[in-house]
Amino acid sequence: GTLLTIVLFFVVFAVLISSIIAMSENEQVVIEENTILHINWKTPIKDRGTDNPFQDFDFATMESNKPVGLKEILNNIDKAATDPNIAGIFLDMESIPAGTATTEEIRNKLLEFKESGKFIMSYGNSYDQSAYYLASVSDEIYMNPKGMVLFKGLNAQLLFFKNMLEKLEIEMQIVRGPNNKYKSAVEPLLLDKMSEANREQYEAILNSIWGNLLTAVNESRGISIDDLMRIADKLEVTNSKKAVELNFVDGLLYRDEFVD
Repeated sequence: GTLLTIVLFFVVFAVLISSIIAMSENEQVVIEENTILHINWKTPIKDRGTDNPFQDFDFATMESNKPVGLKEILNNIDKAATDPNIAGIFLDMESIPAGTATTEEIRNKLLEFKESGKFIMSYGNSYDQSAYYLASVSDEIYMNPKGMVLFKGLNAQLLFFKNMLEKLEIEMQIVRGPNNKYKSAVEPLLLDKMSEANREQYEAILNSIWGNLLTAVNESRGISIDDLMRIADKLEVTNSKKAVELNFVDGLLYRDEFVD
């Protein structure tokens, strides 16, 4: 009897979850005239999404939190650009759970969307650096009066294990050619600080990413690159009033005010 009860429980539970997932996936969205596409970033953005309905399923809320695929996001922005019922896009910002390359692809697609003549508006309680980079594509950017913009440049941190390995009396056997000074993956096992060659290549890649970010914000917001560098160096935009004064945002509103 106990075994039968357990089996029945799991069968009923599986059917219930499958029904909830099927209902959510088959829900038809009717797009009315003058609709605004609301984009938020609640789940991690991966190169590919998944068709598995149980991926990251939250049993507490009985909702699916499966990752969103980058291709799906880009395709939907394309569809919004050509859909006559979509008037514009609302970017619901604060942070974006994606790497630099993925964020740049989304931003470039939003630039293409703007060529349709439709608007993009952003709102966030605060903006971290990646979120602000994406939001800067918007025609107008708004922020909570108590918020801040984290604009501080880029950095890299490395862990080195050489001293720990010595204390544990572990000797690493590493094969690396004498002319492979830029092959730095094994450095944490050999050194207790970054080599000059590794520092050189890290600076090159960080400066490249930072330069692209500065150029993008400069073109979208009209803030000179020299001013952006100064603002980042001195952390000048860490409160909302400064964000308006320095033209990082267009206004300060609480969320309900922005939605209205």
